Amino acid sequence: MGARRLQRVGQGTPRAPLDPERPPLHSEGLVADDEMQRIYLAQEDIGGIWRYGAEPGDPVTGTKVVSTTEDNGEIGQDVKGITIYYGRGGGGYLLAASQGTNTFHAYTRDDNRPLGAFEIVDGNGVDAVTGMDGIDVTNFGVGGPFPQGFLVTQDTKDDVGNQNFKLVPWQAIAAAYPQPLLVDPTYDAYQTGAPPAPGSAPVPPPPATTSTPPAPAGPAPSPPPSAPAPAGPVTRLTAPGSTTVTRLRFPVSWTSSGSTLAIARTEVQRRVATWRGGFGAWSTWATSHGGGSTTVTNAGGAARTYCFRARSTDAVGGVGAWTAEQCRTTPVDDRTARAGQGWRRAKVTGTYLGTETVTARQGARLTLTGGHGTAYSLVATTCRSCGAVTVSLGARVVRRISLTSARTLERRVLPIASYGRVHTQAVRVTVVSSGKPVEVDGIAVGR
Repeated sequence: MGARRLQRVGQGTPRAPLDPERPPLHSEGLVADDEMQRIYLAQEDIGGIWRYGAEPGDPVTGTKVVSTTEDNGEIGQDVKGITIYYGRGGGGYLLAASQGTNTFHAYTRDDNRPLGAFEIVDGNGVDAVTGMDGIDVTNFGVGGPFPQGFLVTQDTKDDVGNQNFKLVPWQAIAAAYPQPLLVDPTYDAYQTGAPPAPGSAPVPPPPATTSTPPAPAGPAPSPPPSAPAPAGPVTRLTAPGSTTVTRLRFPVSWTSSGSTLAIARTEVQRRVATWRGGFGAWSTWATSHGGGSTTVTNAGGAARTYCFRARSTDAVGGVGAWTAEQCRTTPVDDRTARAGQGWRRAKVTGTYLGTETVTARQGARLTLTGGHGTAYSLVATTCRSCGAVTVSLGARVVRRISLTSARTLERRVLPIASYGRVHTQAVRVTVVSSGKPVEVDGIAVGR
C-alpha cells in the first residue's frame, strides 16, 4: 500500500518530551493533523483521546477531547487506533477504533464533535471485524474496488482463528451514516508544508463529492482519451438530503439542465419503507416540465423512510441517468415504545407529534421492539438540567448520550449507531442519571 511521508510542522527546536506523570500514561495510537497543527494520542483503559498542539511553542499539556463510556463519554474502552480522513477546507474526520465494542467512531476534525459509530459486519464471504488493534484511512482513490479511498483495520481473529487485515471502501462507510460523510478522493493534505515543484503553479482541485455506491471489484478500466458528452440531460437532487427529520412535511427539490437541448420533463420517483419492514417498489411521485429548479412538498407519516431519485428527458427523447437516491427518516413516536416503571406520558406543545415520555428515575427503561433499520437515532429534549441515558441494541450498549445543553432544545436528533446491514434487535433506552429530567420524543429507525 506504500508508505506516507512525515513532514515536520513549523520551525525551531524539538519540544520537550511529555511528562510521564501526566496522562496519558499508556498510549494505544498516535496521529498528527498536519493542516490543523495538532497531535492526537489514544490512551489505554478508560483514558480516551487527548489532543496536543504540534507547534514548537505550544503547551506540553493536552486536552481530552474524547472520553470513554466509563468516564461519561461515548466510546467504549480500549481506544485501539486513531487516524485522520482529510477533506479540503478543513473538512474530514478523526476516526477511532473501540476494541471493547468492536465499533469505529467518527469525529469532526475542527471541534472533534462525535458523529456516531459504525461496525464492519460479515458479508460477501468475509467475516466481521472484532478486537481490532489498529486502523488507517486514505481519502485517495486507488482504483479497483477503492475508487474513493478506503479504511484498513486489523482484525484480531477471522473465521479460522487467524488475525488479518480488512479493507473497506470509504464510500460504503460514508453512505452508512444518516447524513452521509464527506467523500473527497482527490484532495492531497500531505502537500501541507511541502515546497512546490520548480516552475509549477497551483491548480485548484475538483470539488469534493457526496457518497456514491461502491464500485465493483476488479481493475478499473482505462478511460478513453476524451470522454464523450452525456447521452441525456443532467438532473440533480438538491433536497431533501439524507437525514432524520422531526416534521412530517418536508421539501424535495431538483434542478435539470441539458447541454444543447431543452428539457421536456423531469420524473421524480419515491419509495417508502416502514420502520418494521422493507422498501416498496419505486413509483412516480412528481413530474415537472421544462428545465430549472422545482420544489414539491412531501406530506408523509411517522415511522417511515422516504427515498427519492430523479431523471430528465430532453426535447428529442434523450433520457438522462437517475440521480443517486436521497432518503429522509421520520421517527417512531415515543408512545410506540414500551415504558417500564418510572416513566409517564406527557402532552407537550412543540414536540414531535405533541407528546414526550418523561422520567427522572435512574434505571428507568424504554424499549422499542420490531424495528428493521440500518441507522438509529434518539429524538429527545436537551436542557441545562437534563440527565443522561445509554442506548442498547439487543444486549449490547452502543452509546451513552448526555441530554445536557446550555439552553432547552426540543426535537433534538441524537445519532445512536449506523450499520452496513439491517438490524432487528430491540432498542432499549436506560436512564443513567438520577433526579434529572429525561424527555424522550421518539426513536428513528432508518433504512
